[in-house]
Amino acid sequence: MNSSEQKDFEHITPTDEEVNDTIRQIRARIASPDRHDIRKEQIAQGYELALEILSEKSSNYADIPMKAGSEPAKAIAVLAINYLKGECSRQVLLAYSAG
Repeated sequence: MNSSEQKDFEHITPTDEEVNDTIRQIRARIASPDRHDIRKEQIAQGYELALEILSEKSSNYADIPMKAGSEPAKAIAVLAINYLKGECSRQVLLAYSAG
């Protein structure tokens, strides 16, 4: 594996400031009044779980199935944990959509 390939596998754990900024961005996103259809509601639930995960700095995947009521919510919760571990970027976490 060459050095550029290795860079793709590096995990960069977000700083507390980056996590707090991500929390602010998620709060702004779920504050949107456009939660009429079920898919958008499921995504909003996932981002509410993400807020909980980020605030508590949780890394326990085992709790997700009990708290998430839908597949989109579970997926977002997993992304939040992966973000805290440095395994996905903030952009990936925030990119989940109903589209």
